Amino acid sequence: MNTISIPKCTASLCIGMRKGYTDQSIELNEIKKILREIQEIQIKREQLYLSANVYLSAIVLSGHVEPHFNLSFIQYPRFPASEIQLRDGVLEIGAYLMDKLQQNRIVITFDNEIIMLENSREIDKKITFV
Repeated sequence: MNTISIPKCTASLCIGMRKGYTDQSIELNEIKKILREIQEIQIKREQLYLSANVYLSAIVLSGHVEPHFNLSFIQYPRFPASEIQLRDGVLEIGAYLMDKLQQNRIVITFDNEIIMLENSREIDKKITFV
């Protein structure tokens, strides 16, 4: 058995399960299809293989509960990439998903940084402020 060890480099992307601030749901198969599209672009363009674990979650804020997808990316030893490649690749995936899934903002968490991509400062009207 071979053991391959590389430096840890991870990212997590959180994106809502509703298009815009509507009640129109995004299905798991839809996000997987769009994720595969951008992965194929990255593979063909620069041999960048970013595997993602996609799971359902919920964001809870001020009495508001919003279903989300969470995409977890790792530095996979079989297809190593630099930290910069992983960071830039996940940011590109986030922007692509935002566009295709009509999202106003997403949050991406890296090992040493949190980045919010935002189209406007609009807030979901279902969130109440005290």
